[in-house]
Amino acid sequence: MVLADDPEPHLFMPFREGAGPGPELPAGYLHNPVYLEYDEGAELFAGQLAELVPAGAVIAVDELTGAMRRIQHRLFPGGLVDAGRIISEAKATKTADELACMRRALRITEEAIAEVEAGDGARRPPGGPVRRFVRRAFELGATANVLDPIWQVMPPSRAEGVWTIHGDLALPTADH
Repeated sequence: MVLADDPEPHLFMPFREGAGPGPELPAGYLHNPVYLEYDEGAELFAGQLAELVPAGAVIAVDELTGAMRRIQHRLFPGGLVDAGRIISEAKATKTADELACMRRALRITEEAIAEVEAGDGARRPPGGPVRRFVRRAFELGATANVLDPIWQVMPPSRAEGVWTIHGDLALPTADH
């Protein structure tokens, strides 16, 4: 959360490695996580917002969960505006450090995928290509995996694909 005229953002996170407090983030800016998908999390966040945001302030939000919508009047008593556009612009702008991190992550992913594709059945560990991919990504320096690695043999055409009860393909094909 970013407050107007505040030098640092407030972070609500479960994994705090590298987040501070310290030289990068002063004390008081790192908070326990709030799970806004749940009513309990939205209620907890409402209390935290009341402590951090001046009374009557208008708050800009890029997304609302169902739980947030249910207590919107308590979360944003001073009003709510859509922050989607400004957040999208901020996400599109990358620093040199962010670009370097993205390039490294992509390089790790590509190298791990290439190894899985090049491997033969005799070298494949139990669990198949997914396990090989994740293991290799971590060997190459990954510290987390946010990719859902699914290897699926795809039929060569839509006509040969698996169809669902509603008449659509269960999985996309190269020509779909």
